[in-house]
Amino acid sequence: MRKMKVHKIVEYLKLVDFYHDTFDIEDLGIEDVLMAYGGFGWLTDEELSVLKNELYRLAERNEFKEAASLANHTDDFEFSMRSYIEMGSMR
Repeated sequence: MRKMKVHKIVEYLKLVDFYHDTFDIEDLGIEDVLMAYGGFGWLTDEELSVLKNELYRLAERNEFKEAASLANHTDDFEFSMRSYIEMGSMR
């Protein structure tokens, strides 16, 4: 296995803001997800397996970020709606 090649691929995906989630990796497959970033030439089964594990970690991080963002926006939305309703009742 070419560990440096795998490492460089993972670092590149972090650099270009890897945007997939775990469902993409499962549904599309590791090869198709990698093709979305230009493909990386021929990879052994072992390299693909390691990449799949690494991409799952990145994808899970994306899902946590999205959930946190939604939670933050939900709080903002609820606050905005509460303020709007309160303002309306003051009239």
